Amino acid sequence: MATTIPSNRAAFTLAEVAQATGGELIGDAGARVVGVTTDSRAVAPGALFVALVGERLDGHAHATAAVAAGAGALLVMRPVAVDAPRVVVRDTTAALAGLARAHRDRWEARGAGRRIVAITGSAGKTTTRRATAALLTEVSRQVHATTGNLNNAVGAPMTLLGLGEEHDTAVLELGTSSPGEIGHLAEMARAHVGVVTLVAAAHTERLGGLDGVATEKGALLRALPTDGAAVFFADDPRVRRLASESPARARVGFGHGDDADVRVIERRVIDPSRSSITLSARGAHLTFELPLLGRAGALAAAAAVAVAVALGHEVPTDEQATRAFSALADGADGRLAATTLGDGSWLLDDSYNANRASMEASLEAASELARASGRRLVLVLGAMLELGALEDGEHAAVADRARGAGPAVVVAVGAPARVIAERCRDSAEVASVDRAADAVPWLARARRAGDVILVKGSRGVGLDAVADALRHGDPT
Repeated sequence: MATTIPSNRAAFTLAEVAQATGGELIGDAGARVVGVTTDSRAVAPGALFVALVGERLDGHAHATAAVAAGAGALLVMRPVAVDAPRVVVRDTTAALAGLARAHRDRWEARGAGRRIVAITGSAGKTTTRRATAALLTEVSRQVHATTGNLNNAVGAPMTLLGLGEEHDTAVLELGTSSPGEIGHLAEMARAHVGVVTLVAAAHTERLGGLDGVATEKGALLRALPTDGAAVFFADDPRVRRLASESPARARVGFGHGDDADVRVIERRVIDPSRSSITLSARGAHLTFELPLLGRAGALAAAAAVAVAVALGHEVPTDEQATRAFSALADGADGRLAATTLGDGSWLLDDSYNANRASMEASLEAASELARASGRRLVLVLGAMLELGALEDGEHAAVADRARGAGPAVVVAVGAPARVIAERCRDSAEVASVDRAADAVPWLARARRAGDVILVKGSRGVGLDAVADALRHGDPT
């Protein structure tokens, strides 16, 4: 589900808009707009309306409505059917990024110690962003952060435009599905601290294999200034190499290995929604409760501590970490969110998206919980999309991990996921279905009260409907 873009109060004269975007000004150069929006339905009086053009929408068709709603000026690519002050550019999406960078630069110049933290990676970036924002808030930074899935060529600049005088830190999540996107977003954000969580097979159909993914994610670290800091997943050789190539002189690694600056040294399941985590950082140990399961949650917390250290803060106390990360209990949005069902079963809803790395992490977390509680494990695993030539190998690897998790029941959804059911057939009750809806009645027959049920797959497979059916007791 798309996240609603928050409003902002970014102010520009039309001359500043033209300068930031390289556009042609038609109107009074001294006229002022307050607030930038891409949605004609959300126009506030005096705002700048940006007419974006996409595959299914052309903002120019809504220019008249935007002006009728009170827009003070337009940012457009071509003539529109309304007479209003405007700046004409070649590409409104690129122009939006130019506006965001101008606002970001002005914000930084107005206050000492203001910092931008940008986070990317093939998996874990959303949880890491949320953990980082929560911890930095706890250590007294005034944080403005990405919300929901606003991590793309529209969401990221609109997030930057929300920076206000009350903030001293921005925590941005940067996503990609095509070559060059991270580089463009990194150029706009001009982060002081860049974080790469993982390089894995995600969007490889477009990015061109793991080397292409590494090049794309590494663009964030390559864009850092020499006085910046590269925060990186030290267990991943590709990410270590990316960090070594960054111009940033400060480098802070997080992970499980002995060479990580912030290291996960112990992890224990408490219940379906909590773990106890112990980290080592700068010679200190901190132990805290985390409302997340599995290795991925622990690494997100470790990355957050690494960012705080990179920004010059002391290692947080146990109490600070516990308070900060308690915020992660809300808003999981299909990312390994735990729910106790009416029959006492534990549902782990991780239906938001999937690639091999996140699949393996979720399988590990679900298996750990099932073993610790003595419950049966039920797996509902959907196909992983946009993998191109890597599709067969990635699904086969996940199939082996699924079998090793020791499930009692396995439901594979989508043709590419059939191999998962096949490889688990000798040790579990299995089914392979084409559509998410077909999994629901089969699960109603196969599962038992008290099971641990993991639902995980790419967003396009639609397993969120399976999770919803389980929550609401719908057997059809």
